[in-house]
Amino acid sequence: LPMNLHQYCTINLLLLVLCHFVCTSIAINHNDYDEDYEDHWDYSTEYDDEDDMDIDPIVKQDLLRQLDFCSRAGVNPITMVAPLGDAGRGVVYMGEEPLPPKSTVGLYRALLVRKDVWFRWIDDGIVASGVWNDFWKAYTVEFTGELTENGVNKEGKGDSVPWMAIPVGDVGGDVDGPTWWNYGPINQENLQKAIEAINNKVIVDWRRLAASQDGKQLLLFNAHIINEPSPNPEPLEDDEHENISHLSGSGCETFDDGTGNELQYCGTAFEAKTSKTIYPGEEFLWCYGEDYQRDYPVASTCLNDKIRESQA
Repeated sequence: LPMNLHQYCTINLLLLVLCHFVCTSIAINHNDYDEDYEDHWDYSTEYDDEDDMDIDPIVKQDLLRQLDFCSRAGVNPITMVAPLGDAGRGVVYMGEEPLPPKSTVGLYRALLVRKDVWFRWIDDGIVASGVWNDFWKAYTVEFTGELTENGVNKEGKGDSVPWMAIPVGDVGGDVDGPTWWNYGPINQENLQKAIEAINNKVIVDWRRLAASQDGKQLLLFNAHIINEPSPNPEPLEDDEHENISHLSGSGCETFDDGTGNELQYCGTAFEAKTSKTIYPGEEFLWCYGEDYQRDYPVASTCLNDKIRESQA
Protein backbone atom coordinates (compact mmCIF):
# COMPACT_ATOMS: atom_id res chain seq x y z
CA LEU A 1 0.00 0.00 0.00
CA PRO A 2 1.26 3.54 -0.68
CA MET A 3 2.47 5.28 2.49
CA ASN A 4 3.61 8.76 3.28
CA LEU A 5 6.96 9.27 5.02
CA HIS A 6 5.44 9.66 8.47
CA GLN A 7 3.48 6.41 8.13
CA TYR A 8 6.61 4.65 6.87
CA CYS A 9 8.65 5.86 9.84
CA THR A 10 5.88 4.98 12.28
CA ILE A 11 5.62 1.43 11.00
CA ASN A 12 9.39 1.06 11.22
CA LEU A 13 9.21 2.36 14.79
CA LEU A 14 6.57 -0.22 15.63
CA LEU A 15 8.59 -3.03 14.08
CA LEU A 16 11.66 -1.83 15.96
CA VAL A 17 9.71 -2.01 19.21
CA LEU A 18 8.52 -5.51 18.34
CA CYS A 19 12.05 -6.70 17.57
CA HIS A 20 13.34 -5.43 20.93
CA PHE A 21 10.39 -6.66 22.95
CA VAL A 22 11.00 -9.54 25.41
CA CYS A 23 8.23 -11.04 27.54
CA THR A 24 9.19 -12.55 30.91
CA SER A 25 6.06 -12.36 33.08
CA ILE A 26 2.50 -13.68 33.15
CA ALA A 27 0.82 -10.92 35.19
CA ILE A 28 -1.97 -9.15 33.27
CA ASN A 29 -2.92 -6.19 35.46
CA HIS A 30 -2.64 -2.96 33.48
CA ASN A 31 -0.79 -1.27 36.35
CA ASP A 32 1.85 -4.00 36.55
CA TYR A 33 4.21 -2.77 33.85
CA ASP A 34 7.78 -4.07 33.86
CA GLU A 35 10.04 -1.02 33.55
CA ASP A 36 12.91 -3.36 32.67
CA TYR A 37 11.50 -3.44 29.16
CA GLU A 38 13.18 -0.06 28.80
CA ASP A 39 16.50 -1.93 28.69
CA HIS A 40 15.49 -3.71 25.48
CA TRP A 41 15.15 -0.47 23.53
CA ASP A 42 18.09 0.19 21.23
CA TYR A 43 18.84 3.89 20.82
CA SER A 44 21.83 3.17 18.59
CA THR A 45 19.78 2.27 15.51
CA GLU A 46 20.74 4.58 12.66
CA TYR A 47 18.51 5.71 9.81
CA ASP A 48 19.20 7.32 6.47
CA ASP A 49 18.48 11.05 6.38
CA GLU A 50 15.31 10.40 4.40
CA ASP A 51 14.00 8.03 7.04
CA ASP A 52 15.33 9.86 10.09
CA MET A 53 12.88 10.24 12.95
CA ASP A 54 12.93 11.35 16.55
CA ILE A 55 11.55 8.70 18.85
CA ASP A 56 9.41 10.34 21.50
CA PRO A 57 10.26 8.53 24.75
CA ILE A 58 6.65 8.80 25.91
CA VAL A 59 5.43 7.18 22.68
CA LYS A 60 8.12 4.52 22.96
CA GLN A 61 7.18 3.67 26.55
CA ASP A 62 3.49 3.48 25.65
CA LEU A 63 4.17 1.08 22.76
CA LEU A 64 6.33 -1.10 24.98
CA ARG A 65 3.64 -1.07 27.64
CA GLN A 66 1.03 -2.20 25.14
CA LEU A 67 3.21 -5.04 23.85
CA ASP A 68 4.05 -6.05 27.39
CA PHE A 69 0.42 -6.25 28.44
CA CYS A 70 -0.85 -7.96 25.27
CA SER A 71 1.81 -10.63 25.38
CA ARG A 72 1.37 -11.36 29.07
CA ALA A 73 -2.42 -11.41 28.88
CA GLY A 74 -2.47 -13.64 25.80
CA VAL A 75 -4.20 -11.17 23.49
CA ASN A 76 -4.36 -12.75 20.06
CA PRO A 77 -3.72 -11.29 17.59
CA ILE A 78 -1.51 -8.61 19.13
CA THR A 79 -2.65 -5.15 18.07
CA MET A 80 -1.49 -1.72 19.14
CA VAL A 81 -2.95 1.76 19.13
CA ALA A 82 -0.19 3.91 17.64
CA PRO A 83 0.37 7.51 16.45
CA LEU A 84 -0.04 7.75 12.68
CA GLY A 85 0.63 11.31 11.61
CA ASP A 86 -2.33 13.24 10.22
CA ALA A 87 -4.66 10.34 11.04
CA GLY A 88 -4.00 10.96 14.75
CA ARG A 89 -3.80 7.37 15.90
CA GLY A 90 -4.83 4.02 14.51
CA VAL A 91 -4.77 0.29 15.18
CA VAL A 92 -1.77 -1.64 13.87
CA TYR A 93 -1.14 -5.39 13.65
CA MET A 94 1.99 -6.38 15.61
CA GLY A 95 2.05 -10.16 15.32
CA GLU A 96 4.98 -12.09 13.94
CA GLU A 97 3.19 -13.91 11.11
CA PRO A 98 0.80 -12.77 8.35
CA LEU A 99 -2.79 -12.66 9.58
CA PRO A 100 -5.22 -14.52 7.29
CA PRO A 101 -8.56 -13.18 6.02
CA LYS A 102 -11.61 -13.51 8.29
CA SER A 103 -9.48 -13.10 11.43
CA THR A 104 -11.10 -11.21 14.31
CA VAL A 105 -8.71 -8.44 15.37
CA GLY A 106 -10.71 -6.28 17.78
CA LEU A 107 -14.13 -5.52 19.22
CA TYR A 108 -16.39 -2.49 18.83
CA ARG A 109 -18.04 -2.31 22.25
CA ALA A 110 -21.20 -0.26 22.16
CA LEU A 111 -24.45 0.78 23.69
CA LEU A 112 -26.76 -0.10 20.80
CA VAL A 113 -29.82 2.15 20.75
CA ARG A 114 -32.70 2.33 18.31
CA LYS A 115 -32.23 5.56 16.37
CA ASP A 116 -35.65 7.01 17.20
CA VAL A 117 -35.10 6.25 20.90
CA TRP A 118 -31.67 7.91 20.86
CA PHE A 119 -33.02 11.15 19.43
CA ARG A 120 -35.96 11.01 21.81
CA TRP A 121 -33.43 10.93 24.67
CA ILE A 122 -31.84 14.04 23.18
CA ASP A 123 -35.20 15.82 22.78
CA ASP A 124 -36.24 14.89 26.33
CA GLY A 125 -32.97 16.13 27.82
CA ILE A 126 -31.88 12.68 29.03
CA VAL A 127 -28.82 13.12 26.84
CA ALA A 128 -27.22 16.51 27.52
CA SER A 129 -27.58 19.21 24.90
CA GLY A 130 -24.72 19.36 22.44
CA VAL A 131 -22.93 16.11 23.25
CA TRP A 132 -24.25 14.48 20.07
CA ASN A 133 -23.05 17.13 17.62
CA ASP A 134 -19.96 18.05 19.62
CA PHE A 135 -18.68 14.56 20.33
CA TRP A 136 -20.63 11.34 19.77
CA LYS A 137 -21.55 11.91 16.14
CA ALA A 138 -17.91 11.39 15.19
CA TYR A 139 -17.70 8.00 16.93
CA THR A 140 -21.14 6.49 16.33
CA VAL A 141 -21.83 3.96 13.59
CA GLU A 142 -25.33 3.39 12.26
CA PHE A 143 -26.58 -0.13 11.57
CA THR A 144 -29.84 -1.45 10.16
CA GLY A 145 -31.81 -4.16 11.96
CA GLU A 146 -35.29 -5.63 11.94
CA LEU A 147 -38.31 -4.68 14.02
CA THR A 148 -41.39 -6.83 14.58
CA GLU A 149 -44.76 -5.85 16.02
CA ASN A 150 -44.15 -7.78 19.25
CA GLY A 151 -41.67 -10.22 20.71
CA VAL A 152 -38.08 -10.77 19.76
CA ASN A 153 -37.44 -11.12 16.05
CA LYS A 154 -36.01 -14.61 15.66
CA GLU A 155 -36.88 -15.11 11.99
CA GLY A 156 -35.42 -12.00 10.42
CA LYS A 157 -38.85 -10.60 9.58
CA GLY A 158 -40.24 -7.14 10.17
CA ASP A 159 -39.64 -3.55 9.18
CA SER A 160 -36.12 -2.27 8.76
CA VAL A 161 -35.07 0.07 11.56
CA PRO A 162 -31.80 1.99 12.10
CA TRP A 163 -29.73 1.50 15.25
CA MET A 164 -26.97 3.68 16.69
CA ALA A 165 -23.85 1.88 17.97
CA ILE A 166 -22.30 4.28 20.49
CA PRO A 167 -18.89 3.30 22.00
CA VAL A 168 -19.73 4.47 25.52
CA GLY A 169 -17.05 4.07 28.18
CA ASP A 170 -17.12 4.08 31.96
CA VAL A 171 -16.94 7.05 34.31
CA GLY A 172 -14.04 6.74 36.72
CA GLY A 173 -11.17 5.95 34.39
CA ASP A 174 -10.15 2.61 35.96
CA VAL A 175 -9.47 0.28 33.04
CA ASP A 176 -9.77 -2.76 35.33
CA GLY A 177 -12.74 -1.36 37.27
CA PRO A 178 -16.48 -2.14 37.10
CA THR A 179 -18.46 -1.37 33.97
CA TRP A 180 -22.10 -0.71 33.09
CA TRP A 181 -21.65 -2.79 29.94
CA ASN A 182 -22.69 -6.38 29.40
CA TYR A 183 -23.51 -8.36 26.29
CA GLY A 184 -27.30 -8.34 26.04
CA PRO A 185 -30.11 -6.52 27.89
CA ILE A 186 -29.10 -3.54 30.04
CA ASN A 187 -30.95 -2.89 33.30
CA GLN A 188 -32.01 0.60 34.37
CA GLU A 189 -29.18 1.04 36.86
CA ASN A 190 -26.54 0.30 34.25
CA LEU A 191 -28.36 2.36 31.64
CA GLN A 192 -28.11 5.38 33.94
CA LYS A 193 -24.36 4.75 34.30
CA ALA A 194 -24.07 4.58 30.52
CA ILE A 195 -25.98 7.84 30.10
CA GLU A 196 -23.73 9.48 32.71
CA ALA A 197 -20.73 8.42 30.61
CA ILE A 198 -22.44 9.73 27.47
CA ASN A 199 -23.06 13.13 29.05
CA ASN A 200 -19.44 13.25 30.24
CA LYS A 201 -18.15 12.25 26.77
CA VAL A 202 -16.40 9.13 28.06
CA ILE A 203 -15.49 6.79 25.24
CA VAL A 204 -14.63 3.09 25.58
CA ASP A 205 -11.17 2.46 27.00
CA TRP A 206 -9.56 0.41 24.25
CA ARG A 207 -7.26 -1.28 26.78
CA ARG A 208 -10.09 -3.32 28.28
CA LEU A 209 -9.85 -7.05 27.70
CA ALA A 210 -12.72 -9.11 26.33
CA ALA A 211 -13.31 -12.56 24.90
CA SER A 212 -14.42 -13.15 21.34
CA GLN A 213 -17.99 -14.36 20.77
CA ASP A 214 -16.80 -17.96 20.48
CA GLY A 215 -14.74 -17.55 23.66
CA LYS A 216 -11.58 -18.83 21.98
CA GLN A 217 -9.46 -15.67 22.04
CA LEU A 218 -8.81 -12.55 24.10
CA LEU A 219 -9.17 -9.24 22.29
CA LEU A 220 -9.18 -5.53 23.02
CA PHE A 221 -12.09 -3.11 22.70
CA ASN A 222 -10.18 -1.04 20.12
CA ALA A 223 -12.22 -1.37 16.90
CA HIS A 224 -13.71 2.12 17.34
CA ILE A 225 -10.21 3.53 16.76
CA ILE A 226 -9.74 1.85 13.37
CA ASN A 227 -9.31 4.55 10.71
CA GLU A 228 -10.81 4.87 7.28
CA PRO A 229 -8.51 4.45 4.23
CA SER A 230 -7.11 7.71 2.90
CA PRO A 231 -7.09 9.02 -0.66
CA ASN A 232 -3.78 9.09 -2.50
CA PRO A 233 -2.70 12.71 -3.09
CA GLU A 234 -0.88 11.67 -6.25
CA PRO A 235 -3.02 11.69 -9.42
CA LEU A 236 -3.60 8.33 -11.10
CA GLU A 237 -2.36 6.51 -8.00
CA ASP A 238 -4.56 4.11 -6.08
CA ASP A 239 -6.15 5.13 -2.79
CA GLU A 240 -5.58 3.08 0.33
CA HIS A 241 -7.83 0.02 0.49
CA GLU A 242 -9.80 -1.14 3.49
CA ASN A 243 -8.73 -4.47 4.95
CA ILE A 244 -11.49 -4.85 7.54
CA SER A 245 -14.85 -6.09 6.32
CA HIS A 246 -18.17 -4.95 7.75
CA LEU A 247 -18.32 -5.31 11.53
CA SER A 248 -20.17 -8.49 12.44
CA GLY A 249 -22.21 -9.31 15.52
CA SER A 250 -25.65 -9.49 17.09
CA GLY A 251 -28.15 -6.67 17.38
CA CYS A 252 -30.72 -6.12 20.12
CA GLU A 253 -33.34 -8.06 18.18
CA THR A 254 -31.51 -11.30 19.01
CA PHE A 255 -31.79 -10.77 22.79
CA ASP A 256 -34.76 -11.50 25.04
CA ASP A 257 -35.14 -9.69 28.37
CA GLY A 258 -37.88 -12.06 29.51
CA THR A 259 -40.74 -9.57 29.13
CA GLY A 260 -41.73 -10.45 25.58
CA ASN A 261 -41.08 -6.86 24.51
CA GLU A 262 -38.61 -5.79 21.89
CA LEU A 263 -35.48 -4.19 23.27
CA GLN A 264 -34.91 -0.54 22.48
CA TYR A 265 -31.30 -0.67 23.62
CA CYS A 266 -28.74 -3.27 24.67
CA GLY A 267 -25.04 -3.89 25.08
CA THR A 268 -23.21 -5.46 22.18
CA ALA A 269 -19.74 -5.92 20.74
CA PHE A 270 -19.18 -6.15 17.00
CA GLU A 271 -16.17 -8.06 15.72
CA ALA A 272 -13.75 -6.39 13.31
CA LYS A 273 -12.72 -9.09 10.83
CA THR A 274 -10.01 -8.92 8.21
CA SER A 275 -11.02 -9.07 4.55
CA LYS A 276 -7.53 -9.89 3.29
CA THR A 277 -4.12 -10.99 4.52
CA ILE A 278 -2.60 -8.49 6.99
CA TYR A 279 1.16 -8.24 7.47
CA PRO A 280 3.08 -7.21 10.62
CA GLY A 281 3.23 -3.43 10.95
CA GLU A 282 0.17 -2.90 8.73
CA GLU A 283 -2.61 -0.58 9.87
CA PHE A 284 -6.19 -1.85 9.97
CA LEU A 285 -8.52 0.24 7.78
CA TRP A 286 -12.30 0.20 7.57
CA CYS A 287 -14.82 2.38 5.70
CA TYR A 288 -17.60 3.68 7.96
CA GLY A 289 -20.17 3.80 5.14
CA GLU A 290 -21.32 6.36 2.61
CA ASP A 291 -23.79 7.96 5.03
CA TYR A 292 -21.20 8.64 7.74
CA GLN A 293 -20.84 12.40 8.30
CA ARG A 294 -17.11 13.08 8.01
CA ASP A 295 -15.10 16.29 7.68
CA TYR A 296 -11.92 14.79 6.21
CA PRO A 297 -10.97 13.20 2.85
CA VAL A 298 -11.28 9.44 2.44
CA ALA A 299 -10.71 6.87 -0.27
CA SER A 300 -13.38 7.11 -2.96
CA THR A 301 -14.69 3.59 -2.26
CA CYS A 302 -15.76 4.74 1.23
CA LEU A 303 -18.26 7.09 -0.41
CA ASN A 304 -20.05 4.37 -2.38
CA ASP A 305 -21.32 1.31 -0.52
CA LYS A 306 -22.22 -0.49 -3.75
CA ILE A 307 -18.63 -0.30 -4.99
CA ARG A 308 -17.35 -1.48 -1.62
CA GLU A 309 -19.69 -4.45 -1.59
CA SER A 310 -18.71 -5.39 -5.15
CA GLN A 311 -15.03 -5.41 -4.12
CA ALA A 312 -15.58 -7.40 -0.96
